[in-house]
Amino acid sequence: TQLQAGGTRAVSTSFRSVAPASPGFARKLGYAPYYSLVYMQRTGGFFAQEEAPVRLYTDEDFLPAHSLYATAFHEMRVRVGCFPDSVVAQPNKGRRNAWRADAEDRFVYEFNGEIAAYSHLHGNEISSVSVRSDLQGRGIGREFVKYLCNEIYQRGHATVVLCCVVGNEARQLYDSLGFQETHITEYMRKPLGSV
Repeated sequence: TQLQAGGTRAVSTSFRSVAPASPGFARKLGYAPYYSLVYMQRTGGFFAQEEAPVRLYTDEDFLPAHSLYATAFHEMRVRVGCFPDSVVAQPNKGRRNAWRADAEDRFVYEFNGEIAAYSHLHGNEISSVSVRSDLQGRGIGREFVKYLCNEIYQRGHATVVLCCVVGNEARQLYDSLGFQETHITEYMRKPLGSV
């Protein structure tokens, strides 16, 4: 009731798919499946790679980088089909400030003088990779992920981790680059009625 009064429209829960009793328990409480994430890791060491057109993100990159990131993730969610309420996230001052605060962990890939892809690292995790929609299928994602893995290894980590929405075509890329599945986390949500 307090959540509803505060404007909350749905609550979520998550669990590793190795817990077979969890979905049944959540369904009894009114939760329905929402989406699943596959967690992956790679320990294969550096990729042999020619110099890639990648550079550190700067604050001046915010609008084009955010636009391609938000659009690419929205389009992926629509393709996967389990995000019926997905919208393209809009840029805002708070997000820009957050991106500025850890700009040393954000990267852009350039193609023909424009930002073609964007990524964010968090420790040894590639926490997002997005390629501009009109440039997908040209090998940019492959070269960018290889670069990012090498960056993580160069920073002293032995393992690179990432997660991918189950059903996302990017899974094929990660498999081909030697990432191995470690586990799947399932997300369920329960809509709350009106107050």
